[in-house]
Amino acid sequence: MSQLIESESDEGTTSSEVDNGSSSKNSFVVHNELEFFAKKLNQFGLESDEEVESERTTNETGLKLEEHRSKLLGKQITSSTTSKSSVKSSSSNDQVSREIADETSQRLDKVQIKFQSIGSIRQIIPQVARISSYQPFSVVITFLKKKLKVDTVHCYINNSFAPAPQQTVGDLWNQFKVQNELVVNYCSTVAFG
Repeated sequence: MSQLIESESDEGTTSSEVDNGSSSKNSFVVHNELEFFAKKLNQFGLESDEEVESERTTNETGLKLEEHRSKLLGKQITSSTTSKSSVKSSSSNDQVSREIADETSQRLDKVQIKFQSIGSIRQIIPQVARISSYQPFSVVITFLKKKLKVDTVHCYINNSFAPAPQQTVGDLWNQFKVQNELVVNYCSTVAFG
């Protein structure tokens, strides 16, 4: 009976040591993630292309990209495999950096909107406009109010539904685009119930 109690106390000590080790490892990973994102933000800043390319080739950035990639896959990198992963991950680093660049370019792109009038309200000219994809739909409503010089305007996407003003134009465009244009129908009174 005493052996069972001793082994339980030994296991308790071991588990507390493991908990302390994992919490320090988690704080280290969080710190590395913060450094990684700070470096990415700096790359999108005012640095020259040469500085950005030189940062991409360093092992430290390669390891951080590998950590980010592993978190995307639901895995964590152990400290014993970092030297092996930095050699193997050069192609995967390129892939991850391309994915990050694609995500940011999608957020920063401008989308094309085609305006069509419904009823007696006049058609605006030009019928096609471009807007940043991260803007809320309320910006489109405000644009139409100023362009048409009216107090109220009711907008519909593809003659189907009225979007919420806080929805982003990019999300609407991704889901309801027709031939790479978001068709926005507008009228002076409520057109659909």
